[in-house]
Amino acid sequence: MPTVLVVDDDFEQMDLQAMLVRILKCVGHVVGECDFDHVADRLGTFNVLMTDINMRRGLDGLALARSFKAMNPLGLCVVVTGMSKPVISCDVDHFMVKPFDVDVMERLIKEHFLSSCPV
Repeated sequence: MPTVLVVDDDFEQMDLQAMLVRILKCVGHVVGECDFDHVADRLGTFNVLMTDINMRRGLDGLALARSFKAMNPLGLCVVVTGMSKPVISCDVDHFMVKPFDVDVMERLIKEHFLSSCPV
């Protein structure tokens, strides 16, 4: 089962983040969560990165995506954003606009890892 790291700095969205973490755990994922300040030492230990694109203090979800993909080229990187027209980045596998359906997130995870498994 893929492991998922959820990174966000929006404390107003923490209830949503906590709900997402609970749901992903309920379907069997190992889920970690942290703020941007503590992500560097945890990034390489997960198969899936789910991060906000714009964070406070100039922190950048796209830079985080680049670091994640450099460490885990086969990993799944999902950027969650409130923007209706997301920025294009080759390091991001999917953009999801807030609010999003958690079932869609779970389907993305399953499809990504089923398609990347060797036959």
